[in-house]
Parts: sequence; structure tokens; C-alpha cells
Amino acid sequence: MILRQVLRGLPVLLVAVWLATGIYTVQSEELAVVKRFGRVVDRGVPSGIHYRLPWPIDSHETFEATTVYKMGVGMITRDYLRGIQSPEELSLWLTGDTNILSVTLMIQYSVVDLPAYLYRMEGAQFLMARLAEAALSDVLGSIGVDDALTTERPSIALKVRQQTQQRLDAIGAGISINFVNVLSVDPPSQVIEVFRDVSNAAADRERIINEANGYANSVIPRARGEANWIVERAMADRDARIAEANGESSRFLAVLKEYEKIPEATRTRLYLETLEEVLPRVTQYIVDADKDSPFHLKVLDLDREP
Repeated sequence: MILRQVLRGLPVLLVAVWLATGIYTVQSEELAVVKRFGRVVDRGVPSGIHYRLPWPIDSHETFEATTVYKMGVGMITRDYLRGIQSPEELSLWLTGDTNILSVTLMIQYSVVDLPAYLYRMEGAQFLMARLAEAALSDVLGSIGVDDALTTERPSIALKVRQQTQQRLDAIGAGISINFVNVLSVDPPSQVIEVFRDVSNAAADRERIINEANGYANSVIPRARGEANWIVERAMADRDARIAEANGESSRFLAVLKEYEKIPEATRTRLYLETLEEVLPRVTQYIVDADKDSPFHLKVLDLDREP
């Protein structure tokens, strides 16, 4: 009797267990995709406890959607992450002026459309690597080797990111490129020493030019200052000489006016003023004719009182 009751309830129990298998959990850093007979019916189930129809009707697959993934260009990514040097031939690219450069990039990306990434695009990482390599070839093929090594290096990563993202969006890969980092832009190992010599020579040239410009910037203002000082001093001397000449001219005209009034008195006064100015600066020798010896001289110092 009991066995018969158990056998009757067994199908119900099995159905209950089967229905219970539709309960599943999504972790906080994950998203889930629910498929019904292989067709996606829920594209992004968030974290938490959820229910779907039991297998084989429904199935689900979880994926770490918040993880930022890395992929190398011009190298083997797993070898780089382990610190192993990749073969150099993987990183050789041709520039616009037909030179060869060794360039490596690291691309960081995340998944924004989980079903497209999982089911629509088989080998999405492999495809993205090829698209990034094609973008890098296009970018390097439009610039020269000198620009790639110097001024254009920051723009290489930006252009590769933009072109690769455009091509991924065009095919619906469900991938968003967060960042592209240029790890190295170097000449091939066979000629790197020659490139370094050229780079050092260019750096020395720039240093010498900067030093010359610095010297010129220090000398030219000083020379201009000295020139301005000389000009100002000359102008001041000119003004002083003009003023002095004007004063002398005015004095002469005043004397001439007095001379025209009383010529004799003016002539005498001028003669006496000239003697007063000249005689104190000289020593006078006067011969006294009253003495017996003609060589007896008397020295007269006009600065002293008689």
C-alpha cells in the first residue's frame, strides 16, 4: 500500500525536481544569456537569483561582463603577460616612406553586447586582432618613420582605436575598445644603434639651437639697453651744448650791444677781464732795469699781495 502511494507520487516529485533545475544564480560581476532551444530569449540577465524553463527547453550561460580584457598587437599576448619576448617579426610594420618599424600595442576592451560576442561572432578576439593589425598598417602607412618615432607617436594609438572600433561596430561584434596603449615604437634591432645615433645627433642639434637662442635672448636686450643709454646720453649732451651755445650767443650779443654804445670803455673792460682770468694761472718774470746787473730778476706772483 505504501509502496503504491510512493510510486504514484514519484512522477510528481520528478517533475518538481525537473522544474527546480530552472533556478540559477548570476554573480555580481556577471551577466547571463538565456537561450530557448538554442535561440537567445534574454540578452542580459543581471546578477541575482533567476528562473528559466528547465533543460532542454531553456539553458543559460554566464559571462564576466565587468572584466576588462587585454589583447596585444605585434606580439603574443600570453607571452607578454608572462614576461616572455615575442618574435620580432610579429611587430614589423611598413611606414609611409617605406621604412620598417617595430611597433607593439596593448588593447584593453570590454564586452557590451554579450549575445553578439558569444554567438554571432565566432573567434571575436581573433577577428579583433586582425582588424587592429589592419588599422595599424593603415596608420603607419600614412606617416614617415621620423614622425612615427617622434611627433606622431601619441596619435597612433588614437587612430588605431578609432578605426578598429568603427570596423567592430560595422560587423556587430559587441566589443567596446576602452584604451590602446603604444608599448614600443622602435627601429628593427639590426639598425637600432644607427637610429639612436641619428636621434642623439638631432637632440644635440636642438640643444645647441636652444643654447644659441638663449644666448641671443640674453645679449640682444642688453645691447639694446646700452644703445638706448648711449643715444639718451648723446641727446642730453647735445641739449647741454645747444643750451651753452645759446647762452654764449646771448652773452656775446649783450656785450656787442654795449660795445656799440661805448666802444673804448667796453674794449678796456674786456681787456681787463681777460687779464684777470689769464694772469692768475701763470708766473710773471719782470726785469728790474734800475739794478746794476741786467740779470737781476724779480719774480712777481700776482696771487700774492704786494
